[in-house]
Amino acid sequence: MNIPYQSVHFAAYEHFKARFNPSKSYDPLSHCMAGGLAGGMAAAVTTPLDVVKTVLQTRGCTCLTEDAAALRRVAGFSDAARFIYERRGGVRGFFRGLGPRVMAHVPATAISWTTYEFLKMAILSETNYEIA
Repeated sequence: MNIPYQSVHFAAYEHFKARFNPSKSYDPLSHCMAGGLAGGMAAAVTTPLDVVKTVLQTRGCTCLTEDAAALRRVAGFSDAARFIYERRGGVRGFFRGLGPRVMAHVPATAISWTTYEFLKMAILSETNYEIA
């Protein structure tokens, strides 16, 4: 799940950064917006993988639901995907928790990218180096 998330995240950040800040100057607002949008997009795109991962992580729980026995029999990615589709609402089941997941990633990535760009600017201005 991390490789697809990071692939979408970095590609989206570079895209939004170029759109919001074509001059490539230090602009905290554009870095914040680009970072937040990139994180939200990456979180949304990889939500189905996160739902499958969560099923795999919780399959040993001793929960008292009617699906507990079926959950314990989940043996891998395809079993987890089938479990979600059959017992958690079809395709919609793969997007459970989409809103909270996106809302958690947007501010976190906005802050992270804004901090990164600030530190990059501060370090480069101290050393007089340039990054293409």
